[in-house]
Order: sequence, then C-alpha cells, then structure tokens
Amino acid sequence: MPTHRSRRPLKRCAARRRAEESGEREALVRAAHPLVELQARVGNAAVERALAQRYPVRVRPGASCAQVVDWLNTSNPHAPDWALTRAGFTWSGGFTITGSAPSFTLSLSNPQVRMSGPRVDMPEWRPGSPAMREAWQDMYARLRRHEAEHEAIARRWHATLTERLQNLSLEVNASSRAQVRRRARALVNAAWDSWLAEYRADMTSIDPHTEELHCPTAQADAPAGEEGGDGAPA
Repeated sequence: MPTHRSRRPLKRCAARRRAEESGEREALVRAAHPLVELQARVGNAAVERALAQRYPVRVRPGASCAQVVDWLNTSNPHAPDWALTRAGFTWSGGFTITGSAPSFTLSLSNPQVRMSGPRVDMPEWRPGSPAMREAWQDMYARLRRHEAEHEAIARRWHATLTERLQNLSLEVNASSRAQVRRRARALVNAAWDSWLAEYRADMTSIDPHTEELHCPTAQADAPAGEEGGDGAPA
C-alpha cells in the first residue's frame, strides 16, 4: 500500500521569492532567445552589425531585368541609391573649466562617444529563374561590398570623434566660471555638430551608388518552375 509523506512548507520571504522567480524568468529568456547568448559573448555592437535589414523589391519573380532596375532606380525607399547604411553618434562627458575671467578654457573629462549601428538596409527579391538568380546574387554581393565601405567610414569616424572630444580645448570669454558652465554644453555641441557634418559629407562622398545588374540572355533566363529562388544571400 503506497504511503504519503507530508513535508512542511518552506517559508521564504517575499523579496527572496520574487528574486528567485525573476531569475527563473531570465533563465527562460536566455534559453528561448539565441541573440541573448550571442550578445553576452560578443557585445551589443557586434550583434547590431550582424542584423542587416532588408527592404522588399516589389516586382514579380519573373520580372525582366529592365523592370527590376527601373523599380530599384525609382521606387526603392533609398532611391537613387539601392542600399543605405546608417550610423548615429552621441557624446557624453564632464566639463573642465580652467583659467580666470575673462579668459577661460573649456575641455571635457572622461569623454565618451557611443555609436549606434552601423545598420545596413539591402534589397530583397526572389528571382524566378536560375540565370536571373545568379545575376541578382552577383549584383547583391557587389552592392554589399559598397555598403561595407560605408560601415568602415562610420567606424573610422567613431574613433575620430572620440579622439577629437579627448583633445577638445575651447577658449571662452566670460565674466565668470559659472557663466562658462552655463554655456558649456552649447559650446561643445557646436563643435560636435560641425564634426558630424564632416562625417555625413564623408559618407555621401561615395554616393549615389548603384551596381549593374548583368541581365542574362533569353535562353539562359528560361523559367525554372514555380519554386522560385533563394533570394539574396545572407
């Protein structure tokens, strides 16, 4: 005959119970979402770089080469460019003020620059024939290499902006140290905005940019059935 043993319930304080439940939820999130583990291993910036966006090319799979090119030139969200790389920068740091009235020097203590991105938005389309699929993937690879140049520019400017903030030294005419402090953020922002204008000019210096889509011959472009293609490579 089976027997049953009773156990006294464990008494736990509410705070400890909430902490344990929170830990269980976090463990479930880590187990359910592989990006959390990836983020822990390589950091936020690497995860952001790995997540390229795709915009849909709204033409049918059997569209002609000319139709695809026309849509990309006129209707894609980044026209006349066929892709877009974005990166954003923000600065932080404390203010250091030296000198005496009326000549002061403003610099930053522990300056930091945070970069969001770079994020790349690429076209996505599923050609309906093997020949067109090969032509599309060839174009896509060349276009992606161009966007990699934009990514390199953004990362280079991340380092440049950090160095400039570290070396920032602004001469300020003011009647008091307090007056300098009230103007400090606006003064740094003025320099910062001029640097960002240089960054944007650097990014656009290699644009507008498209890649030639080498149209296959009529024989090579015969439809391969209704299964469609694989789309752009990852």
